[in-house]
Amino acid sequence: MPHGAEKHGHVGGDGDGQVIDSVSGSDPAVAGESGLPAVDLAQAAAEAIGSVEATDGSVEVVRPDGTRLALTEGDPLFQGDTIETGPGAAIGVIFLDDTTFSLGAEGQVVLDEMIYDPGTETGVFHANMVRGVFSFVSGQIAKTAPEGMTVTTPVAAIGIRGTKLVGKAAEEGSENTFTMLPETNAQGVQTVGEVTIAAHNSNAPPVVLNSIGATVQMTSSFAPPPPVVVFSQAQIQQSFGSAVLSILPPSPAAGPAGEGPAGDGEGEDEEEGEGEEEEEDEEELAEDGGEVGDGGEEPPEDGGEIGDAGPAPVDHGPGPFGPGPGPGPGPDFGPGPGPGPDFGPDFGPDFGPDFGPD
Repeated sequence: MPHGAEKHGHVGGDGDGQVIDSVSGSDPAVAGESGLPAVDLAQAAAEAIGSVEATDGSVEVVRPDGTRLALTEGDPLFQGDTIETGPGAAIGVIFLDDTTFSLGAEGQVVLDEMIYDPGTETGVFHANMVRGVFSFVSGQIAKTAPEGMTVTTPVAAIGIRGTKLVGKAAEEGSENTFTMLPETNAQGVQTVGEVTIAAHNSNAPPVVLNSIGATVQMTSSFAPPPPVVVFSQAQIQQSFGSAVLSILPPSPAAGPAGEGPAGDGEGEDEEEGEGEEEEEDEEELAEDGGEVGDGGEEPPEDGGEIGDAGPAPVDHGPGPFGPGPGPGPGPDFGPGPGPGPDFGPDFGPDFGPDFGPD
């Protein structure tokens, strides 16, 4: 393999806290600012920053030295790599900090920079989305360094605060679209992070997306970002399709594989997929106020525990009924209605299977 890297299915830090720094296109002065000797910079260039988890159709990588190679599952990726997808193709990638990324048909992305210390789980990640539909779930860098992860398109700069986002990048004058999606955490609860989106050549303040379906559409890097709108599930499907979300790898940051309902401790990909399906079943059961594994019994409507001989309370109270955990910590994050009055039916429990990984 190029750079002397071994082919593998998953990449991770070596545990010694070594910082991987960008060397693509670096001159000696820039390289010197990194604080690493030339020999360490050369070693950093040989370190994989991520690996291919899945491909569909023709996907190629152009290395910094101009070498063009076909990509398949398990291939490593390096700083300065440019990923290109053919017609009808898609790719799913996982990076060192557990950020997951996917790119749809006829897309192009440049992996500009990856600086990551696995010991402190801090670093910097920057990718340049040249064109195409893409999606990602942010990993450790965005969690520990709010300014550490950025994605750019020809018209916009996206600051990541820990989230799941789907977008479409296009040249100046063409529509660039960015939409927030819900992410399911290790407890099976839907959550939403936050991104800021600014126009490259405008002094206007960025817009903030922090609710399910929140969307901004831009055509120029010189004009302020327009007001945020909310996309329905149908609009998301129409704008981005399903291929880029279907191939998006499950996020390791959502919890160790094998600890969910389907896992046996080995953490294989198949078990991750099964665990996600069962988590979705848990959410649907939680809507009824019950717990998975309660034998199918439903809690009585009076809010008491099954078999409770005590009197039924008159006031149900604002919380979920029965012994179950309920659909989530609040009305904005559970599988029920979202931030708008007409938003819930579109982004209820059926949202995951339609837009999550298969």
